[in-house]
Amino acid sequence: MTMQNRPPIRARRTTFLLYAAAALLSAAAVQTVGCRGSSVPVGETALANLRANVAAYEKAPSEAQAAAVEVAFAELDTEIAKLQAEATTASGESKQATSDRAKQLATERYELRNRYAKAIVAAKVDSAGETVKSLGAAMGRGLQAAGKSLEGAATDAKEKPPAD
Repeated sequence: MTMQNRPPIRARRTTFLLYAAAALLSAAAVQTVGCRGSSVPVGETALANLRANVAAYEKAPSEAQAAAVEVAFAELDTEIAKLQAEATTASGESKQATSDRAKQLATERYELRNRYAKAIVAAKVDSAGETVKSLGAAMGRGLQAAGKSLEGAATDAKEKPPAD
């Protein structure tokens, strides 16, 4: 297109904005269809991720794994909030199904939160048990050393006659 045949700037800008808006709407539609049109129920991926992270924390508790669990909880909370918002705008069977799914996810979230809390307590108890064991071992070594020192002092006192 030559300079003389180009449409005015305002027309080009309007065309660009229309194409941009269409692209955004298409992307939103693809995302919505991709999430809702798939065979995986809404929130199932986030729920499976949370289950896996809680199980990993139960096996090997660490700060990094705890952070991963918290991120997974946040992701599931986001899915639940989206479903609740969608349920307020939906109608009929769609509203009921969306609301039921949000409730189901919230129930499973609650159960996983309890399981995670139990895992945290178990990890703290194990940690405290290890601390008590190491403290007991240290005290035992200290008492042994003190006993040997007293034994040595008693032996020395027997061998040396009292000074007059």
